[in-house]
Amino acid sequence: MKVEIRPQQVSDAKRFFAILSNQNFNYFPVDVKTLGEEIEFLRQNAEKRKNKEEFNFSILCDGELIGGIGIRIQKNHAHVGEIGYFVDEKY
Repeated sequence: MKVEIRPQQVSDAKRFFAILSNQNFNYFPVDVKTLGEEIEFLRQNAEKRKNKEEFNFSILCDGELIGGIGIRIQKNHAHVGEIGYFVDEKY
């Protein structure tokens, strides 16, 4: 089994939306209610990375997208932030 991370891509939207829409997914609140909203969220990643606000990655297992991981930096405290992740319940 090979696990890797890479920057999130807009093409990940459908798979992310499927994972986050799962009725068993309740570990953190998700504001994304449609596939279109997920696409828009992913489109904003480049700007967030450029502004050093957020760094979001896709988690892959044997080439299949199984989750995401992100680092969010607080704007007022450059050395304070949070890390979060989610993984499809099958994994």
